[in-house]
Amino acid sequence: MTNQPKDHRRFRRMALSAALLSCLSAPVLAERYRLTVENLAPERGVFLTPVWVGFHAGDFDLYDRGVAVSAELERIAEDGVVGPLDAVFLAGDGGRTSVTALEPDGFPGAPVFEPGSIAHAEIDLDPALHRYLSYASMVIPSNDAFVANGDPLAVPVFDDQGQPTGPVTFTVYGRSVLDAGSELNSETEAAFFNQSGPDQGTVENGVVDGHPGFNGSIGNPDGTPMNILGGSFMGIDFDPLAADFTQSGYPLLRITLQPVQHSVRVRIRNLQPAGGVFFTPFWVGFHDGGFDLYDRGAPASAALERLAEDGTTGPLSALFAGNGSDATVTEPSGFAGAPVFDTDSVAEQLISVDPASQRYFSYASMVIPSNDAFVANGEPTQFEVFDSEGRFQPVHFRISGQMVLDAGTETNSEQAAAFLNQSAPDQGETENGSVAAHPGFNGSARNPAATPVNILGGSNAAGALIDPQVADFSAGNPNLVEISITRLVDASYSGAWYSPERAGEGYVVDISERDGQQFGVISGYSYASDGSGEQRWFFGDGPIIGDTLIADLVSTSGGAYFSTSNPTQVIRSEFGQARLRFVACDQAELSMEATAPGFERSDSADLTRLTVPASGTIAACSR
Repeated sequence: MTNQPKDHRRFRRMALSAALLSCLSAPVLAERYRLTVENLAPERGVFLTPVWVGFHAGDFDLYDRGVAVSAELERIAEDGVVGPLDAVFLAGDGGRTSVTALEPDGFPGAPVFEPGSIAHAEIDLDPALHRYLSYASMVIPSNDAFVANGDPLAVPVFDDQGQPTGPVTFTVYGRSVLDAGSELNSETEAAFFNQSGPDQGTVENGVVDGHPGFNGSIGNPDGTPMNILGGSFMGIDFDPLAADFTQSGYPLLRITLQPVQHSVRVRIRNLQPAGGVFFTPFWVGFHDGGFDLYDRGAPASAALERLAEDGTTGPLSALFAGNGSDATVTEPSGFAGAPVFDTDSVAEQLISVDPASQRYFSYASMVIPSNDAFVANGEPTQFEVFDSEGRFQPVHFRISGQMVLDAGTETNSEQAAAFLNQSAPDQGETENGSVAAHPGFNGSARNPAATPVNILGGSNAAGALIDPQVADFSAGNPNLVEISITRLVDASYSGAWYSPERAGEGYVVDISERDGQQFGVISGYSYASDGSGEQRWFFGDGPIIGDTLIADLVSTSGGAYFSTSNPTQVIRSEFGQARLRFVACDQAELSMEATAPGFERSDSADLTRLTVPASGTIAACSR
């Protein structure tokens, strides 16, 4: 969504299959949201005061052009003080809520947004009460320059059914800077520049309108005295060009709103070749490090017993309730009637996780066929997915044969063994033992004298042959399972993309991370809209929210080929916004909302990947 002027309104057998499938977790609508604020101005450009953001039912009008500014908005426009506006906003009807984004690392003494700085805030939103977003911030230094949305319906967050409208992110450009009309633009007694105290400028008694620009700017070349452009304050030099927000396509502010919970991709692969062991659907959970699945030498919980004996994850999920986010990862193409992990099979699932409270990962699955063999991590903090600052870190590990455990709940008789010769769940002989390393199947390398040798006897488990050598996980410590946790979209999606139906067009995408926030850069190569065949290209960057890169685009003109250009000759023009949704590692859906003259329309295309991601990396597109 680009910033718009006010007049623009817009988841064994049939008996076991049902039990296993019933363990899948239902998605939960996120109620806590993360607000990200970025000052996009270039180095030595303008600053922004703390950004006030309010959420309402569409009934809060910040200002109207041509009308005198309110006393509360005046305090923001002249001195960056949000208190009066926030008080009036919260006093209104409709259960409004607000947050002010601060940049603690701003220049000494004030949490303002320097050029290039970024900060975050969190807020709880009710879809019934907080359908729309409004914002306001002062542009500094200035007398009374500010940015805000005058149309209370301009930024919808939820629709009339209470559903999120989609990822919300928009860029505010220099052309949207406003003049409050409350103080003369004399550039003397200008806040954060040469003003010795608040509210000291000369009263103007004007109305809200577009800001003409600083004195001496492209938009206001004859304005005097020229104090701000080229001036200095507290050791900060304001570059005559970098601080001139009247330049075409000058990016000033980006606001992004997204659920606090992150979607992560959990991929599980059975590394056993044909004839090897199988695994039941994996229970996986994300928590704060306090959920202990088991302790060696101690009895297994009743919930873990049900998983270790029959692969049932429901009781474990119930036990986990309140500790974080969990799910059951199934392999739908597993052998007939049950979505288990057959040999050499792989499956993945997307799970929403709160980085602040669900930093750690745990897993559990039954080894089949067996009486009560399972794999799980007993150390709750072994796998850290997010660090203490909420930054994601990919997880990748393998489970070897030495890591197979015995729940101690059922004797390893290999009689009434699940998925082998058990006619119904929980039919084995009770052992009343404790969790320990599994001794290995009867007749195995680690347990050669044990009898009867049923599993490694060339048995047939639910239609699959168990090989006496391949299925012996105690011989040579083979790798059994590989688990990786990656972002939903990461750098492995970077590369060249194109639409087979649109000859000569293409897109280059680069995905990286900054300050814990994923973002991407997209460059597009196309043609003029008038049919002349003239080549046009555009580029931009923006955040990645879920599976979608959202970039506000600009195009440039006025430069010369392979030549050092005078920066003032290169014109940046706003082109529109691109949303690139990654459907698969080689497929994406592109939607364009172009606003440049001659291109004003919506377009869409299905893109195919031209390049192949690097191999050997822990990434979303690794195979």
